Amino acid sequence: MVDCRICDSKNKKLLFNKYGFDIVKCNNCSLVYSDFHPTNKFLEKYYCKNYFVGGKKKLGYDNYGHEEQSSRLTARKRIGSLKLSQTGSVLDAGCAYGFYLSEMPSSWNKYGVEISHFAFSKAIKLNPDAHIKRGILTKRTFDNRKFDLITFWDVVEHLDNPAEVMAVAYKKLKKGGKLAISTGDVSSLFSKIQRSKWHLFTPPQHLSFFSPTTIKLLLKSIGFKNINISHSPAYYPVSYVFHKLDSMYGINLPMFTIKDLVVPINLGDIMVVTAIK
Repeated sequence: MVDCRICDSKNKKLLFNKYGFDIVKCNNCSLVYSDFHPTNKFLEKYYCKNYFVGGKKKLGYDNYGHEEQSSRLTARKRIGSLKLSQTGSVLDAGCAYGFYLSEMPSSWNKYGVEISHFAFSKAIKLNPDAHIKRGILTKRTFDNRKFDLITFWDVVEHLDNPAEVMAVAYKKLKKGGKLAISTGDVSSLFSKIQRSKWHLFTPPQHLSFFSPTTIKLLLKSIGFKNINISHSPAYYPVSYVFHKLDSMYGINLPMFTIKDLVVPINLGDIMVVTAIK
């Protein structure tokens, strides 16, 4: 049994069960979350090669590497929207294969952290000049180094302790430094229409399901200011869309030659959140 990941309240109500995991809503702050506490051993086993390659319903990707082109395009769009200075230092938490880090300007000092040993090995090969560690972001990560930008691209929903990790990020940012997050919006119209079938209700990988209200509550409680939320498109290969339709909804479509075509998708259910220390 898990207390609320934002306010620590024990007062919650059951919404539904998905893949054998209870999805609940905090009666105090309204955070929707999976009532499941993953151990470190569980996480080590879960985020293995099969999470990134050959993942089915309870895992992530058919082939994450095949999404490099679309991931880089999304990265360029999101990085461009941050209006960064010409130089600085960035820490990408949960950097996966390192696509976002490699799209950051070469004039920036690049750091990353990734829990998956398999993804970590990919990231260090792609970013030989970056400083990348395996594990999760803690106050000991990269010692007392301060950063101009810390990013959590599609990561915060995976965290068992998002309040603790965001507090660490706050401490590791320079004064005036920027936090950037992307995550699902559980209050979106598409989520409400899909209900329990929403494509981001995928426990045990996703543990928290934020709305603009709850993500602001989390960040404000830590001390972040100037919180801005937008719902911008992300880019995906058609093969990823087909995989999701099959694994989530049982819609099996033939893989035509357009499977590697990259398309922008905006269902209004993905938030890009920025905040300042």
